[in-house]
Amino acid sequence: MVSSAEKNKSAMEGVSLESAQVLVELMADSATVERELLERRFSERARGFEETLKFMEGMRALTEREREIRRADGLDGIQEALRAGHRTFIEYITKLGVASATTYGKEIRGVLKAFRQEGGQAWLESENLRGKHYAARNLLLEAGAMRLDHENGTYTINNWFHSEFVRALYAHGTTPDELDKVVKDQAEIGLAAELQVYEYERELVGHRDAATVVHIALENTAAGFDIASTRREEETDQLRFRMIEVKAVSPREWAFTLTRNEIRVASENKEAYFLYLVPVIEGKPAVEKMEVIQNPVTGLLDKDRWSIREGDWSVSRVVRHG
Repeated sequence: MVSSAEKNKSAMEGVSLESAQVLVELMADSATVERELLERRFSERARGFEETLKFMEGMRALTEREREIRRADGLDGIQEALRAGHRTFIEYITKLGVASATTYGKEIRGVLKAFRQEGGQAWLESENLRGKHYAARNLLLEAGAMRLDHENGTYTINNWFHSEFVRALYAHGTTPDELDKVVKDQAEIGLAAELQVYEYERELVGHRDAATVVHIALENTAAGFDIASTRREEETDQLRFRMIEVKAVSPREWAFTLTRNEIRVASENKEAYFLYLVPVIEGKPAVEKMEVIQNPVTGLLDKDRWSIREGDWSVSRVVRHG
């Protein structure tokens, strides 16, 4: 009979990135290793063989059959990352964990979804975890994906992990191949505007932060915004989140619709939410002539400039004649 304590045990307990690296190194170029031999070699360098093996099985790197540990398809990518260096390995395996459909992924995402966001910044008070997903939290700390400020007892997200954090909250783990197919299959003007804004943001933030620009709408149309981006604060060198909703509009009346979901997300995120209105001129989005409205729930209430009908916000610019 399974005890209550065993039922509540975290899947992440006993798993560390250090132990995962040891297991990957021990597999080296071997296609198959006897379990007893692998466990004995592992125990000389790390702890938690059983837990680490299950974790690597969840990452589709290894599989066990008839007391033999065998390579799985995911191991090649992990070993390639390890050859590129310890830091690359840490980031790669952490991203795999976040995107995983396993219990491990669920626990890691549970920590990330506990973060609060306001004004483009995310933080989590340490007391709010209260032991929940404790082991997953430790893995994220070990990876440097998040950090703890001991003075005020809050966790924050480190810059390199920003895009994975956003995906964990708003996306559905769509693969790169699936994303490419979406782009090819959709040639609508709205998507064209989003793609131009996406490239505009990547160029604006520069090579250093280009990876923090994420086209969320390709992965989750219900997120309430289209593109996640950032701005780097000069004083602290930390990233500030920016949620961007893109609307392709006529250059004459600039009419568009904000859905109830978009209004809700904009209301919750206030100054971190931006509306990019991209006029379509001669059938093409003109990003260079777009208008940017920060905190649109407030910004669009200017009755001298915008006219709004109830329900979903059907908005158009007020045109005065004479």
